[in-house]
Amino acid sequence: MNPELVRSLIKRFVSGAEGERGQIIVLSAAVLTLLLVFSAMAIDIGIWLHTRTKLQADADAMALAGAQKLCAKKECDEDAIELARIYGPKNGVSDPEIKSVDVGVDCDGNTSANHDWITVRTQRTVKTFLANLVGILHEDIEACATARKAEVAGGTGVVPFGIEDDCIADAAFGEEYTIKYDSASGGASEICDQYGGNFALLAIDTSGGGAPCGDPPDTLEELKLKQAICFGANRFLCAKSASNCTGQIDDDGCASFGFPQDDQSCTETGNVSAIKEAIDWRLTNTVDECDEWEEVVYIPDGGLKPECNPWLNAGSKRVIMIPVIDRLFEGSPGRKIVDVVSFAIFYLEGLQNCSSSGPGGGNCEVVGKFITSSLTASYEALDDLDENSTLTVVVLTH
Repeated sequence: MNPELVRSLIKRFVSGAEGERGQIIVLSAAVLTLLLVFSAMAIDIGIWLHTRTKLQADADAMALAGAQKLCAKKECDEDAIELARIYGPKNGVSDPEIKSVDVGVDCDGNTSANHDWITVRTQRTVKTFLANLVGILHEDIEACATARKAEVAGGTGVVPFGIEDDCIADAAFGEEYTIKYDSASGGASEICDQYGGNFALLAIDTSGGGAPCGDPPDTLEELKLKQAICFGANRFLCAKSASNCTGQIDDDGCASFGFPQDDQSCTETGNVSAIKEAIDWRLTNTVDECDEWEEVVYIPDGGLKPECNPWLNAGSKRVIMIPVIDRLFEGSPGRKIVDVVSFAIFYLEGLQNCSSSGPGGGNCEVVGKFITSSLTASYEALDDLDENSTLTVVVLTH
């Protein structure tokens, strides 16, 4: 082969390769730049998302804290706002990062004149890590949370001890009440005492189904009563004033009184052994960390600690929800239908003055302490907050 031709071919090949190499270098530089941009954005976007999640959780906590102070009156608004702001630094949100705290408006701009909403808006400026290479120096992350305080309007799990509305009208935190009287209590003239064979015990469980508690054997009525005390009644019960609650009519009836509506209950004569066994079961099966009054509530101003909230910790069995009822100590003697006015939370102190004798097993008292509680867990049926609400729930709405 002609050497000159070979040399010429080699030259062309080398020249062409060098040209392609230049194109590859340019293309590689462009690809690396894009990879750098995408990596920068991926890292920074990850940081932004983490910050957004944390900031939202902080705003939620602030709103839930502030909502505890709402009372359906303007007079409580400032206290609610102040408490929400106090919980900012507790959750890592600095004062400059709190854009606003408002009562009566939600994150979408909707308004409520009932003083039952509180909204917290926060903003945190996050410097970029790699995105500044492409001119993005920082990102403003925002979060908004709205909490509502509402009245518990109804649900299941109610324990069948009814306290008269006149008894709890001026209820004070930590005040001890008798939530089930014995037959030896004072006369009918006492506002909060028994009348005509009624001892504040209610027939609100409808089936007697579920796990046993206490010692068998039981009659069906004893079983229903014990299980309602141990686990809460299976019947969905509403408060009479509730506008957003559809409960269950008592299909067992009440002898000659007919069938109680979803906001009513029959009084129950009860059985002293069933009551003793069920209360003992609750006391025995309460977890150690929720077994004392001081462990269950905040001292000195009241309120249920979340760790002993029975809707969050099933082992907190000393804390019970009971119906507040009307007309228990009025009208005709004997068993009758009463209205459920609202609900209240009590710490179960235990039994006193019990004996196995007495008509209908009435010789046994159950005592408890009133908890001025705003639960931080949703319940089954809620209604608008009222300044006289005895049991409220704080829930996030946004």
